[in-house]
Amino acid sequence: MCPPYYPDMRAAARAFASLKFGPGGTYDPETPGPFQRTGEVKGSVKPYNEEFVAALGEMAQYIYTTYRRFPATMPTIVLRIIVQAQHIDTEFYDTHFEKGAYLDTHAQHMARWHSERDG
Repeated sequence: MCPPYYPDMRAAARAFASLKFGPGGTYDPETPGPFQRTGEVKGSVKPYNEEFVAALGEMAQYIYTTYRRFPATMPTIVLRIIVQAQHIDTEFYDTHFEKGAYLDTHAQHMARWHSERDG
């Protein structure tokens, strides 16, 4: 979400906020989701106010203007790897998410990699 797809990073920040909170967005209570009570969970998230969106746009524009790219120092292709969760709380997911919210590898991770070993 940056130029040339948007005129500047301020416009990208407004579009980002709309994608999150607008109709059909990530936090629109009417859109499906992984939670057991999706509408309730999504409806509880407060939308960004205009001041926050403006500040986000200013910071993003500064980064884009200064470094001629966004994000500045990390190729976007590796960001997905960096933000993945480790040591997830499977009980939390079992309580609040629909079945299948995590893989067997997540469920077995602590026992497989961090349990006391004999001997």
